[in-house]
Amino acid sequence: MRIETILVPTDFGLAASVALEHAVALAKAFGARIVVLHVEKAVLTPYPIALMPPPETLAEAARAELERFVRDRELPLGSVARLRLGEPAAEILEEVKASNADIVVMGTHGHRGIERFLLGSVAEKIVRTSPVPVLTVRAETSASAGAPERERQAPAPSAR
Repeated sequence: MRIETILVPTDFGLAASVALEHAVALAKAFGARIVVLHVEKAVLTPYPIALMPPPETLAEAARAELERFVRDRELPLGSVARLRLGEPAAEILEEVKASNADIVVMGTHGHRGIERFLLGSVAEKIVRTSPVPVLTVRAETSASAGAPERERQAPAPSAR
């Protein structure tokens, strides 16, 4: 498998930061470039439209946050940060095509069961429908990072 372009969608959260770290390591190993993508979702509100900031202001704020997100990262030469407006899963899939991505590396919050059903999962939609491989990365707390899976899931001993 040849990897030239890695797409990293971000919501600016911890899982996305960890995913970007993994993407940088992959990019260095394969000599690939990274496309960091943030999708600003349209906000539906019960408030009058006059009370909402104009879409241009929201886009400017998102672009500034995207620039902060990538600023101190050691991204490979040729890497870019892009902003799209719309529904996250659909826009990520469009960017896969537009950037000719070979793989998507994205964070996931690890929701399970009813929580995932109620909230939906952008990562799940991408995994199910992406035309390229998807690597999902969960953020680990510093206390559990590196511990074997059974240790992270084991209940703490109780003092009785």
